[in-house]
Amino acid sequence: MHRQFDGLNHSERNLQLSVVGDPNGTQSSNLTDAPTDTSMTESWSRDGTILDNATTQYEVHENDSPRSTTITFPNGTKNTQLAYNHAGQNDDGLVYHDETYVTQGQPLQSSTRYWQSGNYGSPRPYRVEKRDELNQTTTAEFAYGNKFNQVT
Repeated sequence: MHRQFDGLNHSERNLQLSVVGDPNGTQSSNLTDAPTDTSMTESWSRDGTILDNATTQYEVHENDSPRSTTITFPNGTKNTQLAYNHAGQNDDGLVYHDETYVTQGQPLQSSTRYWQSGNYGSPRPYRVEKRDELNQTTTAEFAYGNKFNQVT
């Protein structure tokens, strides 16, 4: 299998991409839903002999309210995203809060987005708050013009 990564092909960098759920790298036109993989393992060789790998894990709760997705990176760091579960609403599936942590309840960083209905019924953020590991907050607010959801 040949895949591009950062403009170089994997054979040039001794990288191998593992395609979870599709070992042959073929595409299917018969998909009826999004992938439900719970992990992805990437393998590479730093010198052509020694093989290294890293596994990223995924935990998705698509039907919960709020929806949540937790990604556990190979080093143990986790990122949890919360999204609205408002079927038929313009904010359905939008992420409104995420946090990155090693220990639950002790975020290294987090952000919260506040959404509003904009022109043509489309969602748009009007406020974003970011917090660091010291709980210092940076806030950005957005105002919009009359047309096309352009920030003024």
